Amino acid sequence: WKIFDNLRRSLRSPAMLALLIAGWLGLPGSPWVWTLMVAVVSGLPLITGTVRRIARRLRGPRSVGEGGQLGREVVRWLLNLAFLPYESILMVDAIGTSLVRLLVSRQRLLQWTTAAHTVKLFGRESRIGLLWRRMRCGPVVGLLVAAALGLFRPGVLPISAPLILPWLLSPFLAAWIGQSADDEPVELASRDKRRLRHLARRTWLYFERFVGPEDHWLPPDHYQEEPRGTVAHRTSPTNIGMTLLSTLGAWELGYVSLMGLMLRISDTFDSLDELERYRGHFLNWYDTRNLSTLSPRYVSTVDSGNLAAALMALAQGLEGVQHRPVLRWERWRGLCDTLGVLREVVGEIPSDEEGIAEGVSEVRSCAQSICDMIAEGRDEPENWVRLLTQLETVIEASFHPRLEALREAGAGRLDVATLRALRLWSERIHFHLSDLRDEVDRVVPWMVAMEERPALLGGDKGSA
Repeated sequence: WKIFDNLRRSLRSPAMLALLIAGWLGLPGSPWVWTLMVAVVSGLPLITGTVRRIARRLRGPRSVGEGGQLGREVVRWLLNLAFLPYESILMVDAIGTSLVRLLVSRQRLLQWTTAAHTVKLFGRESRIGLLWRRMRCGPVVGLLVAAALGLFRPGVLPISAPLILPWLLSPFLAAWIGQSADDEPVELASRDKRRLRHLARRTWLYFERFVGPEDHWLPPDHYQEEPRGTVAHRTSPTNIGMTLLSTLGAWELGYVSLMGLMLRISDTFDSLDELERYRGHFLNWYDTRNLSTLSPRYVSTVDSGNLAAALMALAQGLEGVQHRPVLRWERWRGLCDTLGVLREVVGEIPSDEEGIAEGVSEVRSCAQSICDMIAEGRDEPENWVRLLTQLETVIEASFHPRLEALREAGAGRLDVATLRALRLWSERIHFHLSDLRDEVDRVVPWMVAMEERPALLGGDKGSA
């Protein structure tokens, strides 16, 4: 059915062009009706989108960017009409070429024009000259139709002119819409940046929880939260590629240490060495628990391409890791993101009761004060070890007790999902601090020694 539908769709533009020309030249009825019919069919996405927007407006307030989306859909509709002859001839040529190769010559069945070849063409020739040569069928069709109407039905020319004129100018329109955008990049507001970072931290939680030794450090395909929290212990080359890039991204954002980055990637590659392949290609599905191949056994060119692209990006990213500081500010920023997600979870708790409302306020306030403390030390890397010690004390002595008090106050009143989220993100904060302490002890032990040096050597303490 999908193949048949694609074949039907390839005839859509030629059929609409033929109907339009026939309606202008000789079909019974008013040429206005045939023109309007083709315009409506071409604008069906615009019409259905407008109906959906009206329905949403009736149900609630207008969403951000709604007007701009409507404008883009109108422009897309008009461009579809302007490029109708070019697209029709293109489709007819493709159909004819395919039929000849399939039924007659049996040659060049896998030939197509690649994107790289098109880029080279545009690099060698002027853009407008190449467009006129490639799209000359549009203006030619427009001239032939205008000449035919002038000879046989000159009264229809005013009706057809709004469409024939864009056909004649279609190469210029293509050059105009293909110009590079000169818009200056818009700086995101602090609130938007914070929201994106929290979203990134929530996303990394999936890989933290489910990419581990039980699955040979390969990513399960998905996690079904309801009704029983089921993990799909199977993976594909695309999943593996996205996991490798996500691990690198987590290091960039400060959610994982340098040691954690290297261990995770090396363990994943060790598992990849054990997977069965076909002529060097990974198969499409593997069981992550025993690394066996799942049926049906096949190679997906899409998934293989996704993995290849991910590996190329990973290699470039890892090249830059060696030039970065061993202890980076991003690790502290990553802790703030984790605290920020916990603040969001706490903020979603209904606080209509006095005990819960007070607990929510205290936890959120304490989390914010910790982030403020971290922000103050951003430009003082020589004091980061001392800052870590202060954070450990504050979180252990103040933050966690407040969070525990909130959980106790909400016992029996908070739903299971909220309690689970509080526990989960509390563990993530504890793990981040422990991982940060281990990183400091491993990669910059001299900073710890300098912080603990005796007063005789310029330290703050009176003993070694």
